[in-house]
Amino acid sequence: GLFDVGATPAPPALSLVGGATTAQGAPFVVEVEADRETQEGAKLLLRVKEALRQHPGDRPVELRIATPGGVAVLDVPLKVALSADLVRAVEAAKGA
Repeated sequence: GLFDVGATPAPPALSLVGGATTAQGAPFVVEVEADRETQEGAKLLLRVKEALRQHPGDRPVELRIATPGGVAVLDVPLKVALSADLVRAVEAAKGA
């Protein structure tokens, strides 16, 4: 399917986990490599959240932030509609 993990190799910074193949109601997981302490990292997270906000739906979102100290998991108070457009928007936000 469109969201099958591993269907198309992507650089680690663009890895998206979850999607149409996960159980209904399971969160849409977005993984980003960002340092929230830097302006660049904060801007990256804002772009990703804005991309998510543009695709409202009923799927909860989980944001995983990879840092040198480990992975922080943030519950995002947004729900999204899974689509190819959502995935493209999130990838574009992370690569901008």
